[in-house]
Amino acid sequence: MDLMHRDSPARIRLPYGDADVWLITGFDSVKQVITDHRLSRGAIIGHDYPGWLRT
Repeated sequence: MDLMHRDSPARIRLPYGDADVWLITGFDSVKQVITDHRLSRGAIIGHDYPGWLRT
């Protein structure tokens, strides 16, 4: 199945590195993921990059 037309996340391996990643496609799915604070990099490291660059 073409990855761009999946309705669910696809676990893939990038050509570099040795970790799997999740590929999310489709406007509604991507919007849901990028607005979910549980998936925030800032929540993991304790600050929101590039927010810490603001003066």
